[in-house]
Amino acid sequence: FDGIILGGDLCNQTGDTLIYKWIYDLFKAHNLSVHPISGNHDTSSLLADVFGLQNYLTNGALYYKILIGQVPCLLLDTSSGSMDAAQWRWIEKEVATSPFAHQHIFMHHPPVICHSKHMEPKYMFREMEAFKSLCEKYSHKTFHIITGHYHIEKTVIHKNMYVYVSPSTYVQIDPDSTSFQMMHPHIGYRMLLIEGDGSVNTHALYL
Repeated sequence: FDGIILGGDLCNQTGDTLIYKWIYDLFKAHNLSVHPISGNHDTSSLLADVFGLQNYLTNGALYYKILIGQVPCLLLDTSSGSMDAAQWRWIEKEVATSPFAHQHIFMHHPPVICHSKHMEPKYMFREMEAFKSLCEKYSHKTFHIITGHYHIEKTVIHKNMYVYVSPSTYVQIDPDSTSFQMMHPHIGYRMLLIEGDGSVNTHALYL
């Protein structure tokens, strides 16, 4: 692997330094390139402290750009269910100045409706329309957006947005149930192959 993205919700309720340290040490022992983002059960400042990302904290939010191979990727912080004005300005500047036709974005919350009856509308990203407007503003670009949060595997296409919702390494939630119901006992993760032209091939694997 050229890199591993930890898609958020690394803790059960709120951020815990001991848990972050345990996760960090596991990956470090295997000399793997790991990049975390914050979910709604994380504390961005604690996550940044453990993974040495303090320089990427802005107003308590952890967002930054990395290269996976030669591909620039934007890692966002939606842990509060929204993003502040500074993060919105940063995203737009990165997209506007990028010379690439394909944009690759990692965020915990899906920025589109995914029809998960338990997770929506109570836990959904509160600024979906703003995110869609941003992508539509750059209609000549294709946005590949890799998310988690809903504990399901799903692909949603909206205009120039391809949203890949990734399964959970904890439990999968039945999207057709309004109450919390486990869909199946298998944990999963998403494999992502970024081609030379920036296009994406991806699928989920279950254990």
